[in-house]
Amino acid sequence: MIGPGGALMPLSFRAGDAGYSQSQLIGSQVGFDPRQSFTATLSNNGRGSVFVGGRANPATNQRAGAYTATITLTVTVLP
Repeated sequence: MIGPGGALMPLSFRAGDAGYSQSQLIGSQVGFDPRQSFTATLSNNGRGSVFVGGRANPATNQRAGAYTATITLTVTVLP
């Protein structure tokens, strides 16, 4: 992530840090590793939700402030 004055804070992801739910409810999600490809089937109405977590790894002398990052999700719809 990038923060104040260009300060960097690494993010890490592990198996189970993401989930997919056909019903769009976090309680019914199927966990998956966001570092790997994942195949899912949308519900009959063509909807689903993806939930992503992870870990920020600040240094002991990390600069205080707001940090942001971009996560890219690629969706391929097959006929």
